[in-house]
Amino acid sequence: MSQQNNNDTTYDFYKLVEEHHILLAFQGMMTTDVLTMMGRNVKEQAESDITRRRIFSVMVELVQNINLYSAEKDYSESDKKMVGKGIVVIATNDDESAFTVGSGNTVKNEQIDYLKQKLDYINQLDDEQLRGYFRQQLRTPEDQDSTGLVGVIRKAKNPLRYEFLPTDNEHSFFILTVQINQEKK
Repeated sequence: MSQQNNNDTTYDFYKLVEEHHILLAFQGMMTTDVLTMMGRNVKEQAESDITRRRIFSVMVELVQNINLYSAEKDYSESDKKMVGKGIVVIATNDDESAFTVGSGNTVKNEQIDYLKQKLDYINQLDDEQLRGYFRQQLRTPEDQDSTGLVGVIRKAKNPLRYEFLPTDNEHSFFILTVQINQEKK
């Protein structure tokens, strides 16, 4: 690749980040070190402590979701375990009144129905039902993967949005996003 192509790619990426109001984007292995780095960056973005805590909590849950469901995993020397590979993005809307926290990772197509069923069920629950479902999940060790997603909805106070984009016959790219409204100081 020529130097000019590298410069064009860098500039195109810069324009994309600006256009979509991306505050943070990381693609790769979702290690503890990466989560720590992203957490430091989040502290600089939101106006209020409440919003910062919500963004960080949601980001942690989405990273855990990547580690749980990603079809792509690598061994992390720092974490001493296999971790998922994916992407986490934090962006703001035009007037900075809300943040969007999103994640993406490759999943096996055989997982899609299970994930859709979980997400659709959780999204239709009201606050009281979410609390009850969360407590129920904590008492059912084999089905605790939903507790993080319930926590995301409870903290964000908005439903989860998701999409599955086919990548080949066996895999799809799973996109999960949620909006967090900016709390005023």
